[in-house]
Amino acid sequence: WHDGEPVTADDVAFTYEFLRDTAMGTADSPVPTPTFRGRVSAVADATAVDETTVRLTLDEVNEAVGVRALQVPILPEHVWGDRTGMATIAGFEFDTETTEAVVTNNEDPVGSGPVRFVEAAPGETVAFERNPDHFLVREADGDGSAGSTDGGSADEEADPLAGIPERFRGKPAFDRLEIEVMGSDIAAVQAVGDGHADATVSNLGPDSVPRIGREADARLVTG
Repeated sequence: WHDGEPVTADDVAFTYEFLRDTAMGTADSPVPTPTFRGRVSAVADATAVDETTVRLTLDEVNEAVGVRALQVPILPEHVWGDRTGMATIAGFEFDTETTEAVVTNNEDPVGSGPVRFVEAAPGETVAFERNPDHFLVREADGDGSAGSTDGGSADEEADPLAGIPERFRGKPAFDRLEIEVMGSDIAAVQAVGDGHADATVSNLGPDSVPRIGREADARLVTG
């Protein structure tokens, strides 16, 4: 994790249980996360077999369900495990039971990817930077120790990126990424056309698409 703690199978198993019930069984009824409840509902059970292996049991087995079930952000148990208590906000009463996890602003997020959070100005900007300690970044920089593990297979020792699709390999093509909040998608397109931004990061409405064709330094990327 970006705070130096190891990512383990326990974090993965915790994530599926936690997103299904952010109270982790301490409330009168489950308190699922609003965003990912549909995805985790496809997984009947997630069990950490060892430090690096997780066994997922699905209620229904087909490709579509599998893809959906695996599109879940893995959370650090040592951070989110402390947010399972019932939320209390002075002067505010919740209609139903909810947890600290559901209402937290998560102002200092801890992730595990090749890009890590740096800072944010609420409602204005958020900044990220390339994570030099991520194994994909270290491998791309020529650090052969990036993927070495004890007890790994011969293939893994020969190629620490074995099994990782080619499109996910390599490191981010930037040192720092800044995202600016815009008032509309049209304003975002204008910012790209003016050279103020390199790309938009959200979906574009039909009214903004023709505008891209009128911007000499902007192009539409689809797919």
